[in-house]
Amino acid sequence: WDDCCRNALIDNLNTPDADGMTYYVQIPDPALTGGNCTPDFGSYPSDGYLCIGFDQEIDWGVTDADGDSLVYSFVDPLNSVGNTTGSYSGSGAYPFYTSCPWETGYSLNNIVGGSPVMSIDPSSGIISATPSLIGYFVFTVRVEEYRNGIKLGEVRRDVQYASLPCT
Repeated sequence: WDDCCRNALIDNLNTPDADGMTYYVQIPDPALTGGNCTPDFGSYPSDGYLCIGFDQEIDWGVTDADGDSLVYSFVDPLNSVGNTTGSYSGSGAYPFYTSCPWETGYSLNNIVGGSPVMSIDPSSGIISATPSLIGYFVFTVRVEEYRNGIKLGEVRRDVQYASLPCT
């Protein structure tokens, strides 16, 4: 599902008020898996902000009812621009959507500024961040789901967090 547009407050994207949002889930063929439940991110975190100069951890508590193996990573936020017709090849790419362009100085290796840089544990999904600037930052977490070493699908959560001068 996609829609246009994001808001102009976002600091880490180049053209946020012209960039769309795409919500993406890859659902496997039930004939191949014998049935499957998509990993669940649960409710949006009530503490959806970061504090400048403070080490923070974010744990969304993603669950999978099937007990499949989950692998977490940051990925580029997807734009809503592009060809939205056709079928998915299963190659792991997002054939219909482009990534939102990052603002100069920001990337997957520098999502919110600060040191150490924002990171995600690939096994637990716990995000660590220590931002250094006031602002609004978008980031996207991808959860890939594996069973017996075979990738079944993935789900992404694209969020916007404020970075604030907390006391």
